[in-house]
Parts: sequence; C-alpha cells; structure tokens
Amino acid sequence: MAEVIALLPGVLGVLLTVVPARRWGLATLRQWLDECGLASVSWGVIAVSIVSIVLVVVGVVSALVPIPVVAPIAGVASVAIPIAVMDSSRSRRRRAATAAWPGIIDAIRMALRAGLPVHDAIRAAHNQVPAGWSAGWSDAVALASAGTPMDRVL
Repeated sequence: MAEVIALLPGVLGVLLTVVPARRWGLATLRQWLDECGLASVSWGVIAVSIVSIVLVVVGVVSALVPIPVVAPIAGVASVAIPIAVMDSSRSRRRRAATAAWPGIIDAIRMALRAGLPVHDAIRAAHNQVPAGWSAGWSDAVALASAGTPMDRVL
C-alpha cells in the first residue's frame, strides 16, 4: 500500500510541472519548455522522465528506509528535481541572452548608421546571435525582408 501511495507524487508531479509556467506568467507549458531550451522535446518525454525519477527515488528510499512514511515524502521531493533542472537551464539561457543582447543591438546600430535598411541591419546582426537563437533569428530576418511591420517581427 505504501508503494501505491508513493506513486501518487509522481502523477501529481507531472501535473505540477504546469505550476512554474503559470507562476512566471507564461502562456503555456510549451513556452516554458522553449525558454528552457527544450522546444524539440515532447510533453510525453518530460512526463515519462518525471515519473521515472519519482519511481527510482521512491524505490531506492523504500529499499533503504523501512519507514513507510518516508517514501511518499521522497516522491514529493523528487518532483522538484526536474523542475529545478529545467528552471536552472531557463535562467542560464536568459543570462546568456542578456549578455549577448548589447552586441546584437550594437551590430544593428552600426549597420543602420552605415545606411542599410532595417531588414538588412537585422540580417547583419546574425553573427552576434547565440547558437540557440539562430532559427528564430532567421525567421525574424525573413519576416522583415518580406515587409512585415517591425512590431510584429520583434
């Protein structure tokens, strides 16, 4: 019975992954995963990973500690592991973006001063863009080149 109770935190953990997305005001879990650098990872992989971590932690704790109350507590605590790892990745990516942004703006500014149109200036800044942004930056360049208003491009 204790093992069945210990599995409940894993199931609840999958549902609680949505909490960080709402806490930070993000629209969807997909947006949160994208900010964590996991845009190509499906929701199912994330859910299976969380449940697997919980099962391993609960199994190890149940085998090592004969007290039935400890396994569910370990299950609840193990839900925080993947959320903390993803949040750490998200923070690391934001710091990298914050560090790269002045160089990007400077490249755009120099291209504009040289007389290039805005869409060419954005294209010229492509060398300053971090590797994780290149796909999105290419999309922005394509939209700007097509004549899309800049408020929609950015």
